[in-house]
Amino acid sequence: MKRYLLAVLFIFCLGSSSQAIADDYVIPTETTLIQTLLRFGALDINNDVIIDDYAKIVECDLFSTFKQDDFKWNKIREGLRNKIRSEAVTYPANFYVKGYISLDRYDFNTRTFRISPSAPLIGVNAFRLMDSQGNHCNAFVKALPTSYVASLEGRISIPGFIMSEGDAQSLLARLNRSGNTNRQIVAKSNLKITGVPKVSIDFANINLWYDATTYVGKRRQIIMDAKLDSVEFYEDQEMRRRIFVYRP
Repeated sequence: MKRYLLAVLFIFCLGSSSQAIADDYVIPTETTLIQTLLRFGALDINNDVIIDDYAKIVECDLFSTFKQDDFKWNKIREGLRNKIRSEAVTYPANFYVKGYISLDRYDFNTRTFRISPSAPLIGVNAFRLMDSQGNHCNAFVKALPTSYVASLEGRISIPGFIMSEGDAQSLLARLNRSGNTNRQIVAKSNLKITGVPKVSIDFANINLWYDATTYVGKRRQIIMDAKLDSVEFYEDQEMRRRIFVYRP
């Protein structure tokens, strides 16, 4: 497992939540990312702190209703553990990250649409999937990560993509008709998580990380090993008109 990252982080804006399906690419959310940690056995579900954190994020209604009743909540913890054990194999390991690039001018010599240097895809070796404030269900998450990064084995570079003059002219015409004069293109990066380190709990500092209303500890970041399956480029926000696919 990697213990550090190279300098480049590829940071994308994230969209809305999506149902976690193990074999599909899903949007990173705190629920789907926690499920990934559980799928890879990175969380000790026998630990009450872990189960309580899980409930704050995934089962807020249950947590809010029964957290004050020690006996009922203890039984619910066991029910959650059994649920996780039976479902973990179905939890997601594949994510997509949606971002934006802009096209530079078309290169007639190489028949290439280059990506604008204002948002280059050069030397990318990591994707920041999510950062969280760690406050859920009117309570702080005490042990789970608050920052998730997917780290690649090597770097990727996509300077542009080859396109015939006719296709390039048609693409520019469609972009102009839609008012997209900045030539902004959607980039959908499809990632497969391949390894997740164990999440350790710093019991000595947990109670020191919080005051009455504020998290005062350090950001708890987890770096997961990942493989980039592909990057798909679309001309529309709905990602229906694909114009190019990069495969490492």
